[in-house]
Amino acid sequence: MECRDTEEDLAPTPGRASGSGVGNYVVIRTGSLHVLMAHLRQGSLVVREGARVAGGQRIAAVGNSGTTSQPHLHIELLDGPLDIESMGTLDFRASGLPFGFALPGDGTVIVPRRLQVLEAG
Repeated sequence: MECRDTEEDLAPTPGRASGSGVGNYVVIRTGSLHVLMAHLRQGSLVVREGARVAGGQRIAAVGNSGTTSQPHLHIELLDGPLDIESMGTLDFRASGLPFGFALPGDGTVIVPRRLQVLEAG
């Protein structure tokens, strides 16, 4: 696991992104796959680099760091190692993969479509 939580949160600017990069983030490695969670709140990480994490464990709080217009969680499943510096460029080597969320209770799995917003309901 690698992480950063030292970047300041930005004031929300709906409809107009500011800042740069992924902001504060955590990358969890699981075999050859890597899960990126980005735009986390400054200072909110409760895990540290190299730690092992388990399903349901709290990792950090959603924030508004990096290139963003409002607080949200960017989560992405990648097929290779993450190079934060090349993310968003043509040199970025990892590819995003589809993934889903298992709902509590009945275990239904939801696989979001591109840019679909999931809300608690």
